[in-house]
Amino acid sequence: MKTQSLFLILAAFLMHEAVAQQTLNETFTHNSITRNYTLYVPASYTGADAVPLIFCFHGYTSNGPWILIKSGLKPVADTAGFIIVCPQALENTVGSTSWNLGNLPGSDNDVDFVDSLYHALRTSYSIDTNRVYSTGFSQGGFMSYILALQKSAIFTAIAPVSGCMLYETLWERSPIHPTPVIHFHGTNDPAVAYNGNVYGQYLSVEASIGYWVNYNHCSTEPEIIQVPNLSTDDHSTVEHIIYSGCHGGAQVELFKITGGLHYWPGFEQEPGNMDIQAAAEIWKFFSRYRLSDLKPTFLEPAEISENIDESVVLPNPASSGIRIENSFNSSTSYPMYSCVGNLVKPGCFDQCNNTIAFSELAAGINALRIDGMLYKQVKNLVVSCT
Repeated sequence: MKTQSLFLILAAFLMHEAVAQQTLNETFTHNSITRNYTLYVPASYTGADAVPLIFCFHGYTSNGPWILIKSGLKPVADTAGFIIVCPQALENTVGSTSWNLGNLPGSDNDVDFVDSLYHALRTSYSIDTNRVYSTGFSQGGFMSYILALQKSAIFTAIAPVSGCMLYETLWERSPIHPTPVIHFHGTNDPAVAYNGNVYGQYLSVEASIGYWVNYNHCSTEPEIIQVPNLSTDDHSTVEHIIYSGCHGGAQVELFKITGGLHYWPGFEQEPGNMDIQAAAEIWKFFSRYRLSDLKPTFLEPAEISENIDESVVLPNPASSGIRIENSFNSSTSYPMYSCVGNLVKPGCFDQCNNTIAFSELAAGINALRIDGMLYKQVKNLVVSCT
């Protein structure tokens, strides 16, 4: 009897340990390559109800288990009930883990890998497909921006930390819905410069945010909130910049950390800013949005039918592309719409590039929005929407 009692106690202990152990290091085969990822499932998960999923991407040379700790998302998941997945990048040609962003060496398509991993997780866990989000640090922030552009059918909102948008990815794919974005960045970041890369590889923080302010049709006059300087020892202060009035309520927000370096805000093992806890702010932002509420971006046809300026778009009409008779001192995003208001082409201008190629577009009248102004462009002499 005593032996049986001991056995039952041991069995109960082991079952408790199995339930309590929520951090799983898993593998997944993609394109015949074994990929690794770290999964965190909160104890509240039973599978009976669909739960949110957050992808969290590590930075260059780092790994999945470390970003799970660094991000501070685990304790938030314990109370909010979401699952966290931290994919692992492969090693590049110099032996450092690196996401294949399109401009770096890599042996696998990481965007496709993330897509495949997402669908695999859906078969194993009860995932709320309306609440799938992406965040990441440094190069992982770049990944979040790329996924917002190329996999918007999956991702509802993104939260890049110390990562910006790559120039070359702006024209690769169009997001299909207004996308909520919350960005965290230090003005003195030595790794991912706040003002962008001098070689033109990535946009500045302001231009990265500006792309989505324009794309989401937000007000260009933000609300600026000075965050209380709770920690005077971190040598930095924070402004919370909020662009509202956006389509679908898809706000764009920036935590601008003046004096901040290349750290995750609120992570106590680093000398970064401690006035904010990025993990808490990220979930507070994500939790407001569901994919089904974010309707495809469009422009009201009535706006296009108005007498809008044509003088800065040349040639007009055009058959394969246009140039903009304007000088851009900084990167400026644009969306182009069809005559019925559907988004047909987004992109970005800068000091070196003020042209738009659109040979792939159908003939018709299009509207181009630049800095809040609308410009009409006619392709192949089509003069009416029928």
